[in-house]
Amino acid sequence: MTTGIERFIDLSEMGATDDLQPDRFFYDHALNLIRRELGRHRCSCLPMCRQSLSVGLVFRPDLTPEWKQPGNDPSIDEYIRRQTMSARDYADFLRRLAQSFRRSRFCWCGSATTACFVCKNYRSVA
Repeated sequence: MTTGIERFIDLSEMGATDDLQPDRFFYDHALNLIRRELGRHRCSCLPMCRQSLSVGLVFRPDLTPEWKQPGNDPSIDEYIRRQTMSARDYADFLRRLAQSFRRSRFCWCGSATTACFVCKNYRSVA
């Protein structure tokens, strides 16, 4: 017996128009997936990859219209802007997750820049 990933959902199946999607896009998809699969699967892997994109490219400035550059090197300001955007989207995801699944418990594992694993009704083995 082996352990692995049963099914991959690619960007086209998620409805992405290109491969440069903000974190919120993946969070929205994750909430829909959890709603659809609740009770059928225990874990889902969510890619969180906006931080790995080169900071030489300004990524989706339309998502932070209120942003004022602090005055650092442009690449540092872009990194800070993305961190701010990611923190906002993550907090919103956790809020929506708690509202939508009040009776479920979730465990988060993994790296914030590459993947996050959501396991519903997690029980500790300690």
